[in-house]
Amino acid sequence: MKFNYDLIEPLLVESELDGSELLCAFEIPGSGEIVESSARVKRSNSLQSDLTRNITRMGSNMLRREASRLVRRTLGGGMLGRLGSSTVRSASRPMQDKLQYSGDDKEEAVVEAFRKVAHRFYFDETQGAWTQAPIAAARTVEKRRRRRRR
Repeated sequence: MKFNYDLIEPLLVESELDGSELLCAFEIPGSGEIVESSARVKRSNSLQSDLTRNITRMGSNMLRREASRLVRRTLGGGMLGRLGSSTVRSASRPMQDKLQYSGDDKEEAVVEAFRKVAHRFYFDETQGAWTQAPIAAARTVEKRRRRRRR
């Protein structure tokens, strides 16, 4: 089966960017079980993607520079002003890192992360809905039985 973001998006509980790695959590319908996976985010090399990335980077650089200047003017040009300005620059850098990938780049990484755990899910084409894969369902039932015995 070929996966696309729109098909698996209802299963996505959470995604978080950690550098170039996208950490994802998917929920198995019916069981409530969370399955975690990750994939590397790859930048698209299209002209539109490059243009969007450059505009975003320029905008975030301008905002960071202006915020830094504002803090420095407010706190003065001394040590306190330099410390505040430095804090603004270092605190805004992780946000800029997250902006370097387009939405499409992140969606492709979600699909790639899902492929790694797709064996745990089953898409019922007659119902048009995701369910727990039969083998995974059997394992979940067995785990529940073991927990009850304890």
